[in-house]
Amino acid sequence: MKPKLILSLFVLMGSLFTSAEVSARSYRASDGTDVVKDKLFPKRKSLEISPRFGLILNQSYVDSVLTSLGVNYYMSEEWGFGLDLTLAINSDKTERTCIESFYNDPGDDMSEVCNPDPTELIQVRDQYGQAGSGVKEKPNYGPAYVPVREIGQIISVNALWNPVYGKQLIFKSFISHFDLFLESGGAIVISKYYPKRNILANSLKARGEKLADSDLDGNIGATPEETYAWGLSGRPPAQDKANVALNLGIGQKFHFGALHFNLLLRNMLILGTPSGFESLFAFSTGLGVRF
Repeated sequence: MKPKLILSLFVLMGSLFTSAEVSARSYRASDGTDVVKDKLFPKRKSLEISPRFGLILNQSYVDSVLTSLGVNYYMSEEWGFGLDLTLAINSDKTERTCIESFYNDPGDDMSEVCNPDPTELIQVRDQYGQAGSGVKEKPNYGPAYVPVREIGQIISVNALWNPVYGKQLIFKSFISHFDLFLESGGAIVISKYYPKRNILANSLKARGEKLADSDLDGNIGATPEETYAWGLSGRPPAQDKANVALNLGIGQKFHFGALHFNLLLRNMLILGTPSGFESLFAFSTGLGVRF
């Protein structure tokens, strides 16, 4: 047999064996579960501590920044339970300031009716009825006090389910390990509730009341103590509330050794409110450590 023929046969046999080996490896990596079955970051009998920061997304009149601390314990790779303590820091949106400091301007003579400039307000009012002034109706205050809940603290207990553990290649350079999890449970929501107010503290209607000049003057440049029927000081007294809530959330964790970065979206259903229930959507993110 010629040497060239023998060499060609060896090359052909080698290529066949190599193709079979590559094919087997490709099959195992793409179609089997072995590639993710051995978890690099197992959870069974582990404790996680996760500080997070977030926002309530669907409030109309208040912005609430959330700071929370979560402690989770896992009995198995799929199941665990968690305790969350959350503190909310609230600030009024411009919409709330506007409606609570609103002036009725029937003749559309003022440039701003949401907490207007007192000088302009006095000028427009004094021109009422004067020939050639164009001011046919006098402005008067007309605040609206709608129901507003300011969240204070939330204490929640949840069952945790981790149905997905996976790996992903980032920038074709390094592998990231992640968990997708669901949580469900109950909570106690502590809040300050401002009910709807139609009759102001001075016994006048919040809207449509014909005010004397003395009533109007009392709300121009007055101190909060004097302006008890308009603006911030006209709010109804806050009611301290503690409501039971139902919680449902979905989140994802990205593992980096003993640390992880997490994202969490929650829907909290507050029960026993004047309307029956209130729904809050909250998003939070943070870092955690596993022991």
